Amino acid sequence: PVPKFQGNTTHKDQFKQWTIERQKAFSEPPRLLKVGSGAMETKTMQKRDFVYDGSKVERAKPIIPQVKVIRSDLPLDCLTSYRLEFKGIQNKCRLAELLVNQAEQKLSA
Repeated sequence: PVPKFQGNTTHKDQFKQWTIERQKAFSEPPRLLKVGSGAMETKTMQKRDFVYDGSKVERAKPIIPQVKVIRSDLPLDCLTSYRLEFKGIQNKCRLAELLVNQAEQKLSA
């Protein structure tokens, strides 16, 4: 059996008549003037933090990196990143291959 319609539509459920109570208006309590206990600072933050006032400042010591040069008797293999990534490893310089082979023969002899 189909239940009878109760008369509760979605419109009635969503737009109910609510009772509203008036809220009290918010008001801040009166503030008392508080006077500072120290001397007022007359410099602005810009002057205090960024303007040179003539005081001595130690110069920072420069950092000089130690350079170690590693030398090799082997020649460069002429493999740029372009040749490695886009042309494949097969495209080596013939001269470099010959020189590397000669160096290996000298080492093995």
